[in-house]
This record gives sequence, C-alpha cells and structure tokens, in this order.
Amino acid sequence: ERVFEIHRALAGATSSLEERLQVLKLIGDGAAIDDSFLRDLLMTSKDVERLERLGVLFRDQLCEYQWAFRVYERVFEIHRENHGTKHPSVANTYSDMALVLKEPGKLDEAMVLYREALAIYKSAFHEQHSTVANTLFNMALILREQDELSEAMSLFEQSLEIDKKNLGEENSSVANTYNYMATILRKQKKLEDAMLLFQKSLNIKREVLGPEDGSIAGTLQNIALVMENQGKLDESVDLFQQSIDIATKSMGANHSSVAVGYRNMALVLNELGKLDSALDFYGRSLAIYMKNVGEKHLSVAGIYNDMASTFKTKGDRGRTKAYLLKSVNITKRVLVERSVEGGLRKKLMKRMSEQATMKPW
Repeated sequence: ERVFEIHRALAGATSSLEERLQVLKLIGDGAAIDDSFLRDLLMTSKDVERLERLGVLFRDQLCEYQWAFRVYERVFEIHRENHGTKHPSVANTYSDMALVLKEPGKLDEAMVLYREALAIYKSAFHEQHSTVANTLFNMALILREQDELSEAMSLFEQSLEIDKKNLGEENSSVANTYNYMATILRKQKKLEDAMLLFQKSLNIKREVLGPEDGSIAGTLQNIALVMENQGKLDESVDLFQQSIDIATKSMGANHSSVAVGYRNMALVLNELGKLDSALDFYGRSLAIYMKNVGEKHLSVAGIYNDMASTFKTKGDRGRTKAYLLKSVNITKRVLVERSVEGGLRKKLMKRMSEQATMKPW
C-alpha cells in the first residue's frame, strides 16, 4: 500500500517511469541524502518547474525534509544565476525553503528566510502587496508556535489589513487570519474574544466556501476547544464530531485533520471519564499518523504519552509504563536526528549565505 501511494505521489513530479522507479528505490532503501541519483538530478537539471514539483513531493507528501531542502537549494541557484538575488522568484524559493525548515521544527532558521523574502517582496512590489501579506502571515505562525503571542498578533493584524484592503472582508484568507488570531486569544485565556473571532471566521468560510469545505473542520475544532476550556464538554464533543465528519467527507478518512479531530475528541472523552472511548479515539488518530508519517514522528510520541496518561487513570501500570517508554524513545530518536540534520543544514545555508549576501545563521 505504501509503495502504491509513493508511485501515485511521484506521478506528477518526474517525467519518466525510470526516474519514478529510481526515486522509489531511494525511498525503499532509505538511501542517504547524497545518493547518486538525486545528486546527479540536482547537478544537471535546470527545469525549475519540475524541481519545484519534486520539492513539494519530498516536503508535503513524503516528509523527506533533507531531500526537499536540497531540491530547493538547486532552485535557488538557478534563480540566482538567471535573475540575481533580489528577484521575486528568489523570494518565492526562500519561502519554500522556510516551509521545509518549519515542518521539523527549525523555526528560527525559517524566520530568517521569511525575513529575506519579505524584504525582496517589499522592494520588488510594494508594502500592500499580497506576497507581503502572505509572508507576514507565515511569520506570525512561527511566532505563535514560539509562544511570542503579542508579536504574532501584531503580524497577523498587519497581514489582515492588507488582505482586507486588497480582497475585502468576505474572503477565505481574511477568514483564515481571523481563525489564527482567535487561537492566540484562546492561548491568552481571552475565551469570549476568541469565540467571537472563531465565529466570524466560520461565518465567512460558510458563506464563501460552502458548509462542507474542509477548512471549516479546523474552525469547528477550535470552537470546540474553547468550549472545552469553558467546561462545556458535551457541546465540545458534538462539535468535534461535526468537524471529523466534515474533514472525512472533504479530505478523506486518512487526512491529518481527521487524526487531529480524533485526538482532541479523545482528550475531552478522557476528561469526561469515558476512558475506553478515549483510548478508542486515540487509537484511530494513531493509525492515521502511522499510515501518513510513520512511527518516528513527534505527533505519534504525543499520542503515546496521552494514552499512557489514560492507562494511568485506569490503574494499568504495565501499559502506562510501556506507552511512556514508546513516547520517550520516539522523542529521543527525533531529537537526535534533528541535531544531525542541523549540522548538514548549517553547511548548506552557510554556502547559500555566501552566494546570496544573506546573513550567516
């Protein structure tokens, strides 16, 4: 089944069956990042569109972030040779590379790249351009993850004002920004204010995108989380179920949004004392993550930790210990690999900095 998924993912990313089989072999063998096939491809190809598709494949579908970074480095080199270092295409590549770094948690490095992209966009276009709004939004997401909530809110507000000026209030981008601003208010325990913005986001999405759009599932989950914080647990369960139903219908039963919904549902059921039901939903969430990203992922470690907590409440000491060990072992492996990747990434970024007059990390 995994082989079939990879074949399907590769169908639009490379131009021949031979190359698809070569990349499939790389993945199956767990080859190193400097495998001869990928190295030769990056050294010889000047087809930016094809390379960008390959970067998206590695980043978004296969979660092979080192390979994705290598691909985008080659795209950067091509753009630098053709356009110099201040062209919008270079800024677009910085943004793509920032997404690669953000996924495994390289937030500070991603922020540097977004700042580089922002400076280019402002210079090439103007401060009210859509690319500026998008970059400010992405920077705000990183600050939010780093719990720099005031700074994140400021950037969200700047992005929102540009989008409202360019697109109007009734727009999905505006709705999305309202949604993320509300998540900050929720973190700040401003629950009533958060609920107002979540509801505003939901109303716009329903009007613009329709009641069954996948993005509505995420907003419903956020409203459910506010209700959980307010102690309205039964109402929260109902909203989580609505969210799961919409996500399953619009994005498929194995989408990450469905997995998040199952996990959140389990957390609330755990609070309600429905421990067996909670474990069932944890298991559903875990199965999706294992299918999509494999066991070596921090989300999997988090679910194991949640399950350990539930087993502890049930008085099952054996399973509590077993699931805690699974969680700790995965977390250790991920952190060790990140430290190894960091060394390679710094070498690559140092070379790029020297080429593009970027400040070294």
